[in-house]
Amino acid sequence: MKIPSSSPSPITSSTESAKPEPKTHYVKKMIRRRISSFRSKSSTSPDDFATIVYADPPKSPNISECDSESDSDVSCFSSNSILPDSRNTSYNSTTTDSSPISLRTLKYQPFLPADLATPLFPIPKKKKVLTSQIFQIPEILEIILHHVAVQQEIPTEPIMTRRAPLSRNHSILMHGEKGVEIWEQQLQQQRMEETTKLKGDFTLQKKRSNLHNCLLVNKLWYYSTQQILHENIYFKDNSQLQNFSQSKPTTHNIQPYSLILHKTKSTQALVDVCFENILGTRLSWIEFYITPNILPPMHLITNKLQKLVIPGCRVLTDDFLIEISRRARNLKHLDIRACDQITDASIYQVAKNCPYLQLFNCGRHKRGDLISDVSIGNLIQSCQDLKTVGLAGCGISDWSIWELALNCESLQRLSVNNCWKLTDVGLCRAMRAGFFENLTVLEIRNLKLNQIGDLVLWKNKKKLDGKIVLIEACERIDTLMDRWVQ
Repeated sequence: MKIPSSSPSPITSSTESAKPEPKTHYVKKMIRRRISSFRSKSSTSPDDFATIVYADPPKSPNISECDSESDSDVSCFSSNSILPDSRNTSYNSTTTDSSPISLRTLKYQPFLPADLATPLFPIPKKKKVLTSQIFQIPEILEIILHHVAVQQEIPTEPIMTRRAPLSRNHSILMHGEKGVEIWEQQLQQQRMEETTKLKGDFTLQKKRSNLHNCLLVNKLWYYSTQQILHENIYFKDNSQLQNFSQSKPTTHNIQPYSLILHKTKSTQALVDVCFENILGTRLSWIEFYITPNILPPMHLITNKLQKLVIPGCRVLTDDFLIEISRRARNLKHLDIRACDQITDASIYQVAKNCPYLQLFNCGRHKRGDLISDVSIGNLIQSCQDLKTVGLAGCGISDWSIWELALNCESLQRLSVNNCWKLTDVGLCRAMRAGFFENLTVLEIRNLKLNQIGDLVLWKNKKKLDGKIVLIEACERIDTLMDRWVQ
């Protein structure tokens, strides 16, 4: 029997029937199926499709998944799509169903991170400097800064051990064998000062103290250091005063313990503006050293004031000094040297209102007749705790010396240079009588003294008692004392 041609082909072996389908045909079949599935889904719009593509970009295709026969409904653009291997040499690039560009492995990475707050490039973190927590405790920090503030150099008048000699012979009488050398050093210093004045005055800029460097540590250190700096305010020149006037605080008032102006040639208007925010509630020390045209503002003078130094002030009058004596009744230190307008009227009020004085100096070179025994005698009787008295150039007589000898047993320093009314009746006889037991420094230049033996005996007696006495005299008196000893 013949088999008709339309009948199926004869049955082959099992190996031939299980022959796999070529890979390229499988890929084409999968692509057609996926395209038809996208056309059937009308719910997905092109805009949504574009959003999906850009929101979740595809990853690189995995070639190992090409052999799998999964028929899941997945987009051909997704990461699970099956694409032919780029290493397949039988890839046909001329057909319409394939791309003329050869396939290559793509490694897609997301452009934006998952968290938009995270920066694209990591910012390097600064290493924190670990400091001891003890420096963040305000109480301990204040103690440390107070110790640093002790090193602050407050401008004050230099303390002279001895006055300069008046001549070469005077230097030999004062210092003995070293007198010639000391005299030559003094002449050399005078020449340097004259040269400096001719070339112009200049000041050396000193480095800032460690206390100013503490302002730059942190906020706590800044505020603590600022409070300590405001406890003692001092100015060495006009530039510092002007800088303070421009940077003075306006939100709060400063309450210092001391206020010092050292050789400042400024104006009263500038000083009033600078010190308008300064209160005198704690102010105990005011010093305007050689400020000819400046007076301390009156609102700074309170009952807390104990030390007032205004030497060389040309504008200090009796009315101003009387008002000071009424406001500062606890005054202990009053220095008004070279204030030529002061007379007996204001000193009499000082004696009446300030009984606790321990230092009083009204020495002068001009107009010494304006101060006499009338005011000085009353001052000595009212202020018996005086330890230092300066009456150089004043018109006092021997009566004031006897008042000192009788009332001021604690007197340690006495200056009566150029007091033209003093004689041997006062000073020499008081020393012969055994007064001035605690006196250690005596200045008697240019006095009309002749009984020098009383001074020598008084000095030798002090030396035997173990007390050192310094007598500053002129060349004539030193010569007489030297002859008397011989």
